[in-house]
Amino acid sequence: MNEKEIVLEQLNTIESSLLDNEKFMPFNYKILIMWGFISAILILSFENIAKLYTVWYAIGYIVIVTTIGFLVEIYIIKKENKKYDIKSFTKLQKFVESNYTFTIVFATALTYVFISNNLAVYAYLSWIFMFGYADFVTGFVVNCKKFTTVGIINISASIAMVTITFIFGIQVIAPYIKYIAVLFLSGSLIYNGLTLKGIEKSV
Repeated sequence: MNEKEIVLEQLNTIESSLLDNEKFMPFNYKILIMWGFISAILILSFENIAKLYTVWYAIGYIVIVTTIGFLVEIYIIKKENKKYDIKSFTKLQKFVESNYTFTIVFATALTYVFISNNLAVYAYLSWIFMFGYADFVTGFVVNCKKFTTVGIINISASIAMVTITFIFGIQVIAPYIKYIAVLFLSGSLIYNGLTLKGIEKSV
């Protein structure tokens, strides 16, 4: 083995060790923009579906739309990973995906409970709170301050609005809750996607 081959082998070893690092996370921030639009569509439409048909139709609608979103996201992540010759998800990617998956499942279950009891306002507020918490955890783990900040803002906003409903009644924010949810939930996703676009995180 000549000197050139030795150097190439050493470089490949270094690259491999970096890419295998559990804290490495290739990411395409267009995914956040996509989820911003998906969440806006769901927020503005799922309650109408529940009223026109049944709550189960609305839940099924949420599951189908989010499943399509996840399939597109997995495709984009795999495509991004190929740039680094990564054949499977990194540990950090698996954590982030699991974090948001569990959040969606739990939020969907709460949506069923609230809609069934004519408390749709709290369904929207629960989504803002839980995804705020998921953003906070993700930001902390991947060391991204924008995620952490957005998470804190959404958590604080949801708690403030719950407090308002307890003091003044649900009717105070009920007419505006869809748009408030779009602003905080969808808006934060699109904001992060646009401001972090093109950046690949390695923490």
